[in-house]
This record gives sequence, structure tokens and C-alpha cells, in this order.
Amino acid sequence: MRADRPDAVEVLLRKVRVGPGDEPAAAIVAPRDPADGCALCIDLGHREAQTLAHELQGGETSRGQALVLVNRVAELLQGAVVGAFLLSCRPGCLRAAIRVRTPSALVELPTEPGQALAAALLLQIPLLADRKLFERGPTEPPSINGSLAAFLDTLDVSCLTDEGD
Repeated sequence: MRADRPDAVEVLLRKVRVGPGDEPAAAIVAPRDPADGCALCIDLGHREAQTLAHELQGGETSRGQALVLVNRVAELLQGAVVGAFLLSCRPGCLRAAIRVRTPSALVELPTEPGQALAAALLLQIPLLADRKLFERGPTEPPSINGSLAAFLDTLDVSCLTDEGD
């Protein structure tokens, strides 16, 4: 399946973060091969995260039942649900699709990222992600200039050395 998407990386759903606190509800996915990049945090709504966490623990949900039904319909029509994709639409924006193979075509159905994660988990189909999602831009320390730089130049920090101790 990756042959037609050479820019895709196979990923695994590692964790769903639901708990209270300052951190938003999210799913954590990571490439199967660590050489492809580090983990990616996908923001989810609290209810979406709760449902996905329940599914990850093997719990049954109405969404899970609907996905199984969709898969059975595809099979009855001599097709199959063959994969879920996480795609970058622009920096900070994520979209998803579920791929269905029919006797005459390969169709991608646009969906929400949480739905694609659930489909991969519940239907045991590959979960692929756009390689761009794991690319990191160059990291340079922030530059200090202007009035902040002028202020820092006025500070006497000589008393902060370890000399004489």
C-alpha cells in the first residue's frame, strides 16, 4: 500500500491522553520505525479522546460497531477498507482519509483524524502518516535584539561567577 504513497510512514497509536490538567486531550502516534521520526501529538476533543481511549482498551462503542458495519458492506460489494491516512494540509493542520479498495478503483474517503485512528485500531488496517508531519525545521536559538538586548548589556553579572568560592 505504501508503493503508491512513497511519502507515507507507517505509524502506531501509542497512547490517548484524556486526563484532567493543563494538557489537551490528544492521541500520540509514532512511526513504527524510529528512524522515520519521533512521536506526533494529535489534538482531539475531550469526548473524542475518551471514546478512542475506551476503544484502545478493547471497549465496544457505537463508532466501532459502525466501522465494522462499513467494513462488512465493503466486503459484500467485493471491496475492502485497506488503510487510514493522516495527512498534512498546512503547518499545524491535519486531515485524514480512509482508503477503500473496490473492484474498479481505490477510493479515499475524507474523515477526521480521530475517525482514521479508530478505523486503523478497530479494523486492524495500516495507519499511515504523511512524512512531512514528522519533519522538523531547523532549530535556531531565538535572537535577542532591540531594547531587550540593550537592557541586557546594562546588567552587571560579574557577581554571578564562581570565582573566589
